[in-house]
Amino acid sequence: MDSASPIKINTKYFAAIREIIGKKEDFFILSGNINAKNLLDAMCSRYAKPFSEFVMDTSGSLKENLIILVNGKSIDKPDLSLITLTDGDLVVILPPIGGG
Repeated sequence: MDSASPIKINTKYFAAIREIIGKKEDFFILSGNINAKNLLDAMCSRYAKPFSEFVMDTSGSLKENLIILVNGKSIDKPDLSLITLTDGDLVVILPPIGGG
C-alpha cells in the first residue's frame, strides 16, 4: 500500500475512557506513515481536553498506568512512535483496572 493512501484504524474504549468520550468504539482515517503515537495525537485532537488529560502525561506520552493494545497485543509505551499501524488495525487503550 502506498504510504500516502489513507488507512482506517479502529478503536475501542472501556470504563472511564468510554465515559469520557461517550462511545464504545470509533475509527480514524489517517494518511502517511502512521504509528501509534500519531493515532494517540489524533485521538487527543478529536476528543479534546478531558480525554487528553486522562491519557497523556505532561511530557505528551501515554500515562504509565494505561495499557495500549494493537490487535490484541500489548505495546510498550516508550515505543509508541515505533509501532507502525496498518489498514484495519484495532487499537484499544485500557484504563487502570480497579477492584477489591
